[in-house]
Amino acid sequence: MAEIVDSCQAAASRGGNTLTLELGPELGSMECDSHKFRRVLVEMINNAAKFTEAGKITVQVSRTHADDREQI
Repeated sequence: MAEIVDSCQAAASRGGNTLTLELGPELGSMECDSHKFRRVLVEMINNAAKFTEAGKITVQVSRTHADDREQI
């Protein structure tokens, strides 16, 4: 996660933005298509950077429980 956010720092800073990552406690791990996950996260950060000027972009990650399932 940190590696993905770090790779987006340049795009975020072009508009005078700061990009931060906030990780919740006890995240653990997850099973997913890592290529698709990376692509989606990068696209979300790039869109935030595209439509934000001189602001703060924060990626918050936490584990929650809903409908008898764990979600990140």
